[in-house]
Amino acid sequence: MAGHPFYSLRKGFRMRNGEPFFPGVYYAYILGSISHPKEHYRGHTADLKNRLLEHNSGKCAHSVKFAPWKVRFYAAFETLELAQGLG
Repeated sequence: MAGHPFYSLRKGFRMRNGEPFFPGVYYAYILGSISHPKEHYRGHTADLKNRLLEHNSGKCAHSVKFAPWKVRFYAAFETLELAQGLG
């Protein structure tokens, strides 16, 4: 993945655990429950993949009841404040 032109041109790009990681990028996201399709959860994080793992492993008290989850939507922002405004 590191050889992909997008990643090689992105300032500050690094790999973390074999995945692309962009320091200073924050995500607003909406999760959808797989077992309860009408349930959604929204939040923000600097590490979307890890945060989804936390939601699905029961580490988030607010979302454990409707796990497992999948990402329905996400957007990347340059600041945490911008991500919090959407999340």
